[in-house]
Amino acid sequence: MFRNGLMILFFMLILLLAGCESVADTKGVSNLPDAPPKKAQKSEETTKPILSTVKAEVHSNAQSLEFLQHASFINVNHGWVTAGHLILHTSDGGEHWQEIVKIDSDIKDIQFVSPTKGWMVTTEGILQTNDAGEHWLNIRVPELKEMMQLDFLDAEHGWISGISQDGKTKLMYTKDGGNKWGEITYPPSLDDYCPNFNFHFISNSEGWLVCGGEPGAGQQLKSLYKTSDGGKRWDLLGEKGKLAVGGYVEDLYFMDKQYGWLTTARGGLYSTHDGGKTWGFLKGNPNGSGTNDPILFKEGSGYVLEWGRLIATDDGGETWREVLPRQKPSLVPIFFNENDGISAVTHLDSLAILKTHDGGRTWEKTSSIPSDILGESITAFSFSDQQHGWVITGNVTATVWKTDDGGRSWERIAQTNQSKEFYYGLSMIDDQSGYIASGWGHLTWTGDGGKTFEVVDSQDSRSRSYHFIDKMTSWKIDNFGLFETHDGGNKWSKVATPENTRVFQYQFMPDQEEAWLIAAVRNDSKDRYVSQLYHTLDHGKHWVHCEMDDIEPSAVQFIDQQHGWLYEGSQSAPYVTDDGGRTWVQISYLSDLNYPENYS
Repeated sequence: MFRNGLMILFFMLILLLAGCESVADTKGVSNLPDAPPKKAQKSEETTKPILSTVKAEVHSNAQSLEFLQHASFINVNHGWVTAGHLILHTSDGGEHWQEIVKIDSDIKDIQFVSPTKGWMVTTEGILQTNDAGEHWLNIRVPELKEMMQLDFLDAEHGWISGISQDGKTKLMYTKDGGNKWGEITYPPSLDDYCPNFNFHFISNSEGWLVCGGEPGAGQQLKSLYKTSDGGKRWDLLGEKGKLAVGGYVEDLYFMDKQYGWLTTARGGLYSTHDGGKTWGFLKGNPNGSGTNDPILFKEGSGYVLEWGRLIATDDGGETWREVLPRQKPSLVPIFFNENDGISAVTHLDSLAILKTHDGGRTWEKTSSIPSDILGESITAFSFSDQQHGWVITGNVTATVWKTDDGGRSWERIAQTNQSKEFYYGLSMIDDQSGYIASGWGHLTWTGDGGKTFEVVDSQDSRSRSYHFIDKMTSWKIDNFGLFETHDGGNKWSKVATPENTRVFQYQFMPDQEEAWLIAAVRNDSKDRYVSQLYHTLDHGKHWVHCEMDDIEPSAVQFIDQQHGWLYEGSQSAPYVTDDGGRTWVQISYLSDLNYPENYS
């Protein structure tokens, strides 16, 4: 069961740029010629830009309930979930939820054994509560400098894994509620084979441990061990590294000696009926993108977290019901003004179109489209105004859908089953005109609402990031660089961007001088690339790095000179600004999407 306000004064640079300041209006479409040129030419290079830095004032919000991370149930009614720094409790099987506590550190794991007694692992250590989570006490485990996963059998007996003072992985055991801890020997050679493992005990003596090797390309060698003497001896079930399940190891849970679940990332949910000797893919399997924290009450009945939402089954996994959905849109929203925006969220058996009228603070579902109509997943999403929009669904067999009523109804306008030319990018200008990119970056044009498509740029650029503001003018990202065209895709020239950065997202304004940029730069202290926000007022000749401390933005959007949104990954609530980027405040999702009536 583990997975892996700050305020800063904003100084404006008067020289060169106005800092993280103004943005032009994004609306308006020019008069369009009949058709763009067809033959593409190679891109041109530009000179290096000048770079400077300013700091933005950031207000983070630890009260956001947008992505569920951990869950614990003691029976079908009483349960707890965590989201960021929040803990919520239900006493009626998820019909109603109540916030019980906010903490300052990130929660790595949580488990309750009674309505009042529970533990959680945080970045600061292990905590214990005796009053249903209202108050928490620190529990010392001297042998560990970092805790990872816990598993308590009752109020006295429990296990915890973590990293010791000398950097070794250890499995510890307590039989007095955490006052004293002893070390358990785990399977031999686990250190050099198993970067991560997960375990579960059903008694003081009987437990299982699953080991995952180095992950890669959706696969991972896995081994399953069992102990019948409290961890003194571990027996390998089957052959080492040959556990026949896909994906990456997440969590393990056994209801009794025979029946158990194994959850994986990028692999789905598996079950066993013979104590772990054999495993089968659960029927009606939840989305294979990631499942964790399984809880079983009787064979075939239980809860699981599936990519940030809580779902349940009562029939062995053949069907699932959503208990607590994701509390934020799945896709980066499209805003038309400072208040009105549109997005979408994937539910168990449908795609919900969401609208906001308060700048993204609350979202209302306007329509639900069954997945058997729209396909398995959304690969692109574009609205030219609040009524006219397009989505592309599916992967190898991709389908383009169009709505003329704000998402209430959809019409299929194009489909392809050619694996080398599946659609993957959308940039629509009005209700009839726009561009669609294939999976290989070939750019096509439609002037009849998607009924027919004409190849414009046949270069194998593999870019999915086109953004046309009219029929002639667009930008794209190619090989981490930013390029622009002013002739409908015939010729592309490189835009100067901050040196030694990798461009991931951008927004140019209609004046074509001002732009916002998300680009990654190498951070040696973190030994990886980190994303940063940049701003220009002169088409990239000068860039300002908008320093935002620990925030690593993934997308940005402005709709006028003052109002903008900044996103940080898929699990974080967005930040909003109404002063041109000088100040950013994180939105709270505490009482919005689908839960205005039953979130206490």
